[in-house]
Amino acid sequence: MKRSEHRISFTKTALDTLEAKPARYFVYDAKVPGLAVQITPAGTKTFYLYRWLDGKPERIRLGRYPEISPELARKQVSHSMATLPKASTRLPLNKSGYSNGPNDSVWH
Repeated sequence: MKRSEHRISFTKTALDTLEAKPARYFVYDAKVPGLAVQITPAGTKTFYLYRWLDGKPERIRLGRYPEISPELARKQVSHSMATLPKASTRLPLNKSGYSNGPNDSVWH
């Protein structure tokens, strides 16, 4: 499937025509950057906010279609992009993979 085929204008009609495949796949909204819908092999359609954070992809689940309309999903993405941090606010990890915390010697 070509990349352009992964991008459609999310309408109820367009989402209803998306069919399940043997493996889950994502389709992206042509109007709002970052809005995606995942289609599972069982046919479940779930909206996600898809963005890059600190060089890594991040998917935030918004809700299932048709419980959430495409219009509401667009509003949620627009609001989330305005309010979510642009960079990670996580504490740095030490060699064992745990946060050192502000009282650790790394912070002094």
